[in-house]
Amino acid sequence: MMAGSGESESGGGRKKGAMKIEGYPVEGLSIGGQETCVIFPTLKIAFDIGRCPQRAIGQEFLFISHGHMDHI
Repeated sequence: MMAGSGESESGGGRKKGAMKIEGYPVEGLSIGGQETCVIFPTLKIAFDIGRCPQRAIGQEFLFISHGHMDHI
């Protein structure tokens, strides 16, 4: 599940609120050793893109933390 996606975590119909940092909504995805991606959609920036999730393509800026294949 992407952080801040509003999807139900337990499937019980309860919605999880969007994750925010200093008021900015944050979306994230991490699969150990395969993919890492953090997106600040209102700022149009992404940090690392792993296998390049569709949501990362529309961001204006991309920041790479380091050169491991699960981050590029």
